[in-house]
Amino acid sequence: FHVAFITACSNLRARNYRIAEATAHDTKRIAGKIIPAIATTTALVAGLICLELYKLVQKKGIKQYRNCFVNLALPLFSIAEPVPPLINESCIGEKGSQVLKWTQWDRIDISLGNCRLCELIAHLKEQYSVDIEMLSFGPSLLFAFFSPSRVREARLQLQLSDLVFTVGKYAIPSTQKYIVLEACLTNSAGDDVDFPYLRVNLH
Repeated sequence: FHVAFITACSNLRARNYRIAEATAHDTKRIAGKIIPAIATTTALVAGLICLELYKLVQKKGIKQYRNCFVNLALPLFSIAEPVPPLINESCIGEKGSQVLKWTQWDRIDISLGNCRLCELIAHLKEQYSVDIEMLSFGPSLLFAFFSPSRVREARLQLQLSDLVFTVGKYAIPSTQKYIVLEACLTNSAGDDVDFPYLRVNLH
């Protein structure tokens, strides 16, 4: 079943990047040409990953994990402790009275369903005392304070899925559970606020 597994994994990755998927026959043909690579570097990397997975299952502390850099041509094996992510601090709340601490791995989960844009803005205002100046989905700018007022007013009434389709020309599949949005925000004092990505649960 290893060919079926490789086919499934490679096709999931292909789907993420919107490139052509391969059949099981194509996968077997491609993999058959790279046996030396599979038998050496890939086997080594798979073994190193398994060692780290054991630590994950055993709930080891971050100091027990290791990053490994390998070059079998030299040969070079370099092992280092992982560095914890940088912690950002954002002043939110009334007059910046609260501090939100977050890293690049964090997301703000919003469970409003497929709400209208105005409802999302009101939620952020109520929960974090911040105002949305700009909102984007990937490369598409969904909302901006400098847009003509008629455009802003029309977009405020759209559901998020309709907004993404109208502006970004992307139809959200019914199986997709959430969308990730990037927001430029200001606090009640009018200062720019760094903020994690917004993960809006659609269902």
